[in-house]
Amino acid sequence: MSTTPSTESFRERLARLDTCVVSDALDRLGLPGVVTGIHRLATDRAIAGRVVTVKLERPDGRVPDHHNGTLAIEAAQPGEVIVIEQRAFPEGAGWGGILSFAA
Repeated sequence: MSTTPSTESFRERLARLDTCVVSDALDRLGLPGVVTGIHRLATDRAIAGRVVTVKLERPDGRVPDHHNGTLAIEAAQPGEVIVIEQRAFPEGAGWGGILSFAA
């Protein structure tokens, strides 16, 4: 007989995972995992700098050599700000922990 983990233990396990890993796992399982309409609540930090822009689009069968985010990181210089437009597919992540770490 198998036991079902408690909701709290599930949350604890989930909290240890990177958001992108969870998103990729949901995609592979064919499960919806998107949350739309999230807005920042508050910030007291202002940023300014030359901008490197990235516009993400649906792959439509293409297999890119690099994620556009990595190309932006490679193009950006210290002090520059990377701005991403990702309106084409709300179910896909445009930036996560791995790209943040790389940047």
